[in-house]
Amino acid sequence: MAKFSKRSKEILKDADVRLQQICLDVIDNYDFAVVCSYRNKEDQDKAYRMGYSKLKYPDSLHNHKPSMAIDIIPYPSRYDNEEEFYKLATWIFKSANHYGIKIIWGGHWKKFRDLPHFQLQL
Repeated sequence: MAKFSKRSKEILKDADVRLQQICLDVIDNYDFAVVCSYRNKEDQDKAYRMGYSKLKYPDSLHNHKPSMAIDIIPYPSRYDNEEEFYKLATWIFKSANHYGIKIIWGGHWKKFRDLPHFQLQL
């Protein structure tokens, strides 16, 4: 059974409890890392400048505390392995559906595909 690293646990604690619940459920079945939840102004503006986000602070769901969005990656970490992101997304949606939590995946976006990104549907 997989478990979160200390770093993933620290990042996850800044996420909304519903996202935490999903992640804690999925880690029992699929190994992944949490790489981002809450972003302050400096971090969000950097993500925007680097092209990781299309939104400036405070318009991202990452800019709420607790964060309404998380970025996660399959472990071992490889951003270029789309197949593993789709497998992870399947587990995330299965868990979200089980708990009745509505989520949106950046992998479904047409203009800016963001495979690591999941957010609560508000």
